[in-house]
Amino acid sequence: THDCHPDHVRNDFGGRGILILRNPYDAVLSDHNFLFGGHMGVGPASSFDRRDWEEFVSIETGEWLDMALNWTRSSTPDRLLVVHYEQVKNNLESEMRKILQHLGLAADAGRLQCLLKHTNGFFRRKSNLKPEKLPFSSSLRSQMDQLIDNLNQDLAERGYEQLPTELY
Repeated sequence: THDCHPDHVRNDFGGRGILILRNPYDAVLSDHNFLFGGHMGVGPASSFDRRDWEEFVSIETGEWLDMALNWTRSSTPDRLLVVHYEQVKNNLESEMRKILQHLGLAADAGRLQCLLKHTNGFFRRKSNLKPEKLPFSSSLRSQMDQLIDNLNQDLAERGYEQLPTELY
């Protein structure tokens, strides 16, 4: 769910869940592509020159950080599994086993093999497409890097696995 208010996390979910965190740079670009290019399209690079681009990035990264902090601060590592999207891409089977264990479900070898056999879906953007120009100014990168550092510190203090920034 996208509703991550601490009361919602505690009262409606009892702090129990799976939080999938993605590199915020990729998350911002993914939402930009979805909003301006549809499910499988790519948003125009001209958006990066718009006057409201920096505000868009600030709003997106603020929501990214709020989601992460509200869940991790309103729960505990035994009730909330933090999954990193980049690690799922790198080692789907291992990450799926972690998810199944968190849910208290046995891993079924046949289902895992099926999952691994069908990793390429029809509804995906071409991942090798790079923006025509750099979408993040040095000041935006500094702000975003600070958010990443702040979240990493918070994750470590609360006993969660830190962001795999080496995969960013």
